[in-house]
Amino acid sequence: KPPLQHLGETDGEAEIMQAEIYFGGEKGFVTSPILDRYRLSPGQRISGPAMFIEYDSTIILQPDYVAQVDPFGNLLIQAQE
Repeated sequence: KPPLQHLGETDGEAEIMQAEIYFGGEKGFVTSPILDRYRLSPGQRISGPAMFIEYDSTIILQPDYVAQVDPFGNLLIQAQE
């Protein structure tokens, strides 16, 4: 089993642009940041709505949710309290 690699620090400028994302029903279109996942730093916390893009996937962070980047680059997503 290969060892896990700690994510290195980045310049912290992950936002690429803003875009209208449709969240349906009552929320409708919401202006949201589009973020480059490879430019996120460990410990960074992002409140939804947002979109994370990378080479092979896209993650939509719903309004009222928060994502935290762990030391290995995983996004830990949970409802805001």
